[in-house]
Amino acid sequence: MSLVGAGPGDPELLTVKALKLVQQADVLLYDALIDERILEETRPDCVKIYAGKKCSDGQNPQARQDEIHRQMAFYFREGKQVVRLKAGDPMIFGRGMEEVRFLESETIPWEVVPGISAGIAASSAFALPLTERNKSRMVLFTSGYTSAGETPGCDPLVSVIKEGGTVVVYMGLTKLHCLLEVMEKAGIGNIPLMIADRVSQEGEQLISATTNTVLERLEREQVQGPSLVMVGKYLETFEPKELLESLHQQIPNTSLLT
Repeated sequence: MSLVGAGPGDPELLTVKALKLVQQADVLLYDALIDERILEETRPDCVKIYAGKKCSDGQNPQARQDEIHRQMAFYFREGKQVVRLKAGDPMIFGRGMEEVRFLESETIPWEVVPGISAGIAASSAFALPLTERNKSRMVLFTSGYTSAGETPGCDPLVSVIKEGGTVVVYMGLTKLHCLLEVMEKAGIGNIPLMIADRVSQEGEQLISATTNTVLERLEREQVQGPSLVMVGKYLETFEPKELLESLHQQIPNTSLLT
């Protein structure tokens, strides 16, 4: 039984191991935000089962998770090679550990295959360092929501920023006003703030701003989500679209995907 990270969206950001497991799977239980081109890599006889959850989609999240557990155990005991394909990395802001605990309780052998998390993909898309020698020595990954759907406080995030660290907020637009307000009270202003919307997916948007200009930028931009917010004193970036176009002109398409 394999819990596999599919990365942030772009099929070319799959690891080689993840691609091989997808291609060998008898049963694929896959999340929302998985690119259709990844699903096309399965064998013709592979059973593909959608197991995604989206905010406000009307599903009971725990009941849906219980059903995923039931399906994993059922197909494993049928002798199938089961791949649980999860967006991003299985152990970052997902239910990967819940699934590991379930498999352990059922004495089902398992492995976790890491994937590129959206925060790392966004850093690369902007060509910016989340940490840098002699500048930022730490990075904090956090979520805009608690498990109960609430928006947690922003004071701990500001403490990291004051110390020169970088903060990456998944589903971060819900927390943006809170973060800007607490930073203003702490005397932190006009530092770099980037927003990555649907990073590495179709319709990707990369917005470079500062804490002073971001709200004005968002009034002009149509941001769909899911979005990451990255903020830190030492963030430094190039124009991402120009950089990307330059790279595409220089590097031929060497995709492993058919």
